[in-house]
Amino acid sequence: MPQLDITTYTSQLFWLFLCFITLLVVSVRVTLPRLARILEERREKIEGRKAIAEDLKEQANALQTEVEQYLTKVRKSCHDETIKAAKSIAIETEKDKNEISLRFKERFRLAELRLSNRKALIMGDVQTIAEPLAVEIIQKILTTSSSKELVEHAVAQTFAKKVADGVCG
Repeated sequence: MPQLDITTYTSQLFWLFLCFITLLVVSVRVTLPRLARILEERREKIEGRKAIAEDLKEQANALQTEVEQYLTKVRKSCHDETIKAAKSIAIETEKDKNEISLRFKERFRLAELRLSNRKALIMGDVQTIAEPLAVEIIQKILTTSSSKELVEHAVAQTFAKKVADGVCG
């Protein structure tokens, strides 16, 4: 094998150093500066984007705070409006309830008045029916004639007593 021949070692070492030095010089003078420039540009882009991201994050936080404040304000406003509406409804309901209550009271009063008038009319009819009936019953029981005025007076007294006691009145 020619690589292992000792006589060629010097030329092999020479070309090895020459190639190595050439590669080293090319790498240091051309390739490394290009790589360094590319890496620097990337770092600058990344830093710029980080700065933009920080600004956007701050803006987002500010917007979020603003939105939360607005939502809190709107919620409070809605809560206040709801309470206001509930109070208004309660007042209106109470007013309607009182109005209905007054109408029913008036209806009951009128019904009681009609009943009272009918009762008085009927009680007057009872007295006019009871007097001749009582006279007839007493005449049949006693088989004697009694004065009509005496029976009418007794019926009127009994009726007046019943009315005073609240039984017929």
